[in-house]
Amino acid sequence: MAEINQYQQVFENAELIIKHLRGQLTQHEQELLNKWLSEDERNKLFLESLTDETAFRNDFRFFSSLDVTSAWQIVSHRTLEKRDVKLWEKFVNWKHVAIIIFFLTAGLLYYAEFNKKKEPVIVQKVNRHYEDDVLPGGDKARLELADGSIVILEQANNGSLQEQGGTKLVKQDGRLIYNAAQGNHSGEISYNKISTPKGGQYQIILPDGSKVWLNAESSLRFPTAFIGNERMVELTGEAYFEVAKLSVPSPSAGASKMVPFKVQTNKVNVEVLGTHFNVMAYVNEKAVNTTLLEGSVRVLHLANHNSQLLKPGQQAKVNESIQLVNVDTEEVIAWKNNLFQFNGADIQTVMVQIERWYDVEIDYEGQIPSKHFTGIISRNINVSKVLEMLELTGGVKFEIKGKKISVRSR
Repeated sequence: MAEINQYQQVFENAELIIKHLRGQLTQHEQELLNKWLSEDERNKLFLESLTDETAFRNDFRFFSSLDVTSAWQIVSHRTLEKRDVKLWEKFVNWKHVAIIIFFLTAGLLYYAEFNKKKEPVIVQKVNRHYEDDVLPGGDKARLELADGSIVILEQANNGSLQEQGGTKLVKQDGRLIYNAAQGNHSGEISYNKISTPKGGQYQIILPDGSKVWLNAESSLRFPTAFIGNERMVELTGEAYFEVAKLSVPSPSAGASKMVPFKVQTNKVNVEVLGTHFNVMAYVNEKAVNTTLLEGSVRVLHLANHNSQLLKPGQQAKVNESIQLVNVDTEEVIAWKNNLFQFNGADIQTVMVQIERWYDVEIDYEGQIPSKHFTGIISRNINVSKVLEMLELTGGVKFEIKGKKISVRSR
């Protein structure tokens, strides 16, 4: 009964918003809407976003792919008060709008003004209709030090962890920071390796000040200090890099030269000076993708030694050869912003991301659904909420049992 009352209130709030957008509020209804707006600043932002053409178009990116009839049935059955359903049925041309408002006010996802703020507002109200559920991933990683000892970072306290050859390791709320003392590197350079499991992510600040965001099921091997004419790290999986510029004295009097930063994967080397880029190099993916957001990078194919210079907004897809394509960079780095973002993705592409982030097993029953998905969903919600949004497209059905998700056509 409590859940019905919860969604009844959501229905009533959404009904007020619909009437507000249509200019049909009575004085009493306007007072109710004003009361709702005064209860939470996010309510005001939400209503403003519905009158912002650009923001509302962003919401429609997901909801335009819905099976409206199926979605409307889900919306209308969230309450036993049929009078509300009948009232909304009068707004035949507003069903898409009603569905959007209902699910956003119900807290399934909220990314209004996403392009301006770069972070969604999520309201946690879970409507469970799956047998089981799985929590989202988080800041989890395993650090292997030069002496072979292991640090489980999510279990370590904030503060100094160790000092290696003049470089201090500090943990700070989901970040691992390497503070290298200038010109004070004793002996040989040692190497560390940080690895994230499925359902894990971590941020690293390297000894040169470069920032790295490591996605789930990934690893980065790097020196505890960068010395010499190049900076080299080794990557498996996926990472986003913001590379700091670094220069060293040149043999020419009073001159200096830039030290290149190189990322080595199983198929490619990526060389930069100072730039922002993403590398996706999972071993179970068909290609290694390097995407440039800012600056310039050169991608070298290790097998045939061909190379390509990328411009911002381009992605190098490396398999047997290098193919350059223009991409939506926000979609590529959505994971770094704790989002799933899809633009016409097939179900297998979607489920690979869900498998990595929620550390689950995916099983396809019968024919693999042919549905494609477009939308933006937070990675900070339980897997049931993600699957529920995907089910609204009308082409796919999910079942959760423990850590196993079954997928079948609807």
